[in-house]
Amino acid sequence: MADLAQFIRSETHPLERSTLSGKSKRRGTGRKGWNARDIRNEAERRPEAIPHINQPEAPILIYGVTPTKVIERITKEVAKRRVKLLETAAKGGKVRRIRKDQHVMISGVAGYPVDWKTIRDDPTAAANLSEWKKDVVAFLVEHYAKAGGELASVVEHVDEPYPHLHFYVLPVGSPTFAAREVHDGWQPKLEARRANLGKVKEDAAYRQGTESLQDVFYIAVSQKHGHARHKEKRPRVARSLFVGQKRELAYQNKLLAKTRQVADRKQAQLTQKEVELAILQREIDGAQSEINIRIAAIEAQKADFQRRELAIQISEENLALALERTRSSERDAVAARQMAKKAEAAFRQAAKDVLPTAQTTLESIKLSIRGLIKIRDRNRQAQSPAEAQSFAVARSTIEALEKTALALDTFLCVKDPVMEHGPDAEDLESAAVHYSIKPD
Repeated sequence: MADLAQFIRSETHPLERSTLSGKSKRRGTGRKGWNARDIRNEAERRPEAIPHINQPEAPILIYGVTPTKVIERITKEVAKRRVKLLETAAKGGKVRRIRKDQHVMISGVAGYPVDWKTIRDDPTAAANLSEWKKDVVAFLVEHYAKAGGELASVVEHVDEPYPHLHFYVLPVGSPTFAAREVHDGWQPKLEARRANLGKVKEDAAYRQGTESLQDVFYIAVSQKHGHARHKEKRPRVARSLFVGQKRELAYQNKLLAKTRQVADRKQAQLTQKEVELAILQREIDGAQSEINIRIAAIEAQKADFQRRELAIQISEENLALALERTRSSERDAVAARQMAKKAEAAFRQAAKDVLPTAQTTLESIKLSIRGLIKIRDRNRQAQSPAEAQSFAVARSTIEALEKTALALDTFLCVKDPVMEHGPDAEDLESAAVHYSIKPD
């Protein structure tokens, strides 16, 4: 069908296969030996009849009734014809009985030379197929009606690479319901047999009848749809060359089979390697993810370390600055202590120089204080204003002398190691009390 050539063929079938030995039994081993029920099973896609179909689909009824209904009608028609034949025989007529293995149905196939994939992808091709099916059904109805038959059923199969129609014809025009009397090849062959023309001419008549079917089908259907009448024939060659070509083809096929086996093994190995590579890639991806996580953690630690290092650097700078300030303060303190020592030494030297004069002055002040205290005590009873004024002057003088004595005592206390740092408030108060001398 690849070269768009037409395809149509037909066969006849009995209702039951013959159980006799010989030719009929041998024919029962192939498709031609199938009976009508076997054909029905294959047409309706029953599991026991379609081992060649991997994914069977339900057939589509295009015309007439289902194949099962066809079988039922054949059974009824054969029984009816037998009754009529018995009635004719009872009247004294000469009849030919209907054998149980007589061919009572014509089955045929008409194929479309475009594959399903192209049809499903191309709306124009699908429309052409639909028109072709209508033309095929119209041709079958008209063609077999002329021969005395009746088109009973047409079904379409869609589970094989190319579209095709299965048709079933009943020999309603035959008194004995003989399908061979309606078949395109058997009808002229039976006529040649009745004329005793011999087997060669009988077979030639059969071939001529089947070729006639191809011719009329081409004229009525195929020519209209652009399908060729004949397939492209291969050129004829000498037998020796043909045998050599056949052997070479067998060798090439064998070599191709080995190559395919090697390719299949390589493909299996490649597939295994791809699986292993995919597994390894997943492991690498997982390891890479883990590495990325660890790198991110390290980067975070690095950033933290940098922050800490910066903080330490700042702390070190601050510490160095503080240390420098401390050292500067210590240097200032040392200088201050040295200056204080120098001042103290100078002060002590000055104190030593004025100490004799200060002591003499202190004693004089003490004597003056005692005298003034006595005068103060005596004048407490004075009543005259002059005496009161003298007493006030004496009191002021006493207070001044007391402050002078306190200052001198404070100055002189520096020579005492216990009072190295000078007098405090308590010491001054004690000195004041000390110099408020009462009379002896």
